[in-house]
Formats: sequence, structure tokens, C-alpha cells
Amino acid sequence: MNEIEKIMSSYPNLSLKYVDTPTGIRGLIVGDCIILDCKLSSNERLQWLYEEIGHYETTVGNITVNDSMSDRKQERKARIWGMKNRLPEIELQTFANKNVNDFEVADDLGVNVDYLREVGETYGFNAKNN
Repeated sequence: MNEIEKIMSSYPNLSLKYVDTPTGIRGLIVGDCIILDCKLSSNERLQWLYEEIGHYETTVGNITVNDSMSDRKQERKARIWGMKNRLPEIELQTFANKNVNDFEVADDLGVNVDYLREVGETYGFNAKNN
């Protein structure tokens, strides 16, 4: 069982589909169906799967227009939920005192550097840019 299958097994009432989504849309949840862009890398798929589950866990109502402060707050809340579940703080702390750069950490954790940095900022870590 791969990591996506393991995650989805914790949410048996949700289904997952990969489709060619419009530009700029990497994932969304419609009812009980998570839709991910089929062009995402395996690392990105995990990131966006967690964010869409974050919407399932935290979002109330339809926020697809994203034009109100409430919608933007719910979007951010789901994103943070996804980041914290994709990369728990303890995983980042294991690298805190090692002489490694962001690229090495991202590679070890199976994420993109930009995502690693965003998660790190969420936890209050400083980025190593070398």
C-alpha cells in the first residue's frame, strides 16, 4: 500500500480522482470526492491531498469563489492543517541542528523546497538558503 492509499484508508467515505484540471487548480474537494491534477508529481500529490483533506476536516460551506475574508481564512486554515499533517513539526526538528541545507532536507522528506520553506515558516523555523 503506498502512502496515498494509506492516507485514503483513514477516510473511507472519501474518493480520490486524478484529472487534467484547469491551470492554477491543483486540487479541490467536491462533496466526498477529492480531485487532484493528474500532472502533479508524487510529492505534490501528497501535499495537495493533505490540503484537500484539510478542507474536508475544517471548511464550512462553499469557498470556491474565495472572495470574502471568511473564505480566505478557511482556505488558510485548511492549508495549515494539510501542512501540519504532511510534515509534523517533529520531522522538521530532526534537521534543526544538522548541517544540512533546505534542498537536502526537502529531498530527505520528499517535498519541494518551496513547500518545505512554507511549512517551516508556519512552524517558525528560519530557512537555510544554501
